[in-house]
Amino acid sequence: VITSAKISYQGTLIQTNVDVIETVFGTAVTQTSEHGTYEIDPSATSGRMAWVFEVVDGAEIKRIVIEEGEIVELGETTYATGEPIGYAITLEAYTNPTVYDTALKS
Repeated sequence: VITSAKISYQGTLIQTNVDVIETVFGTAVTQTSEHGTYEIDPSATSGRMAWVFEVVDGAEIKRIVIEEGEIVELGETTYATGEPIGYAITLEAYTNPTVYDTALKS
């Protein structure tokens, strides 16, 4: 008998733009013609929202759709010369994900 279950995903977001920063850090970005600024509050969250992400495995694509999910943990932010900045996250699904997988087509 299963008495408790949850689905979570871990990954790293590698774009640095307003949408990613506001989602990862649960904050607002103030933009000027010279730069954007934001404050990091480690207890802030962007809240529950819909998520869609794709995993590419060779010629196959797996699209995962979560109607309601939330970032519940932030990992290390990666800064490495010659590499994109990486924002490690753990996403918890509050609704059952729907998976579309081209590897399972008939």
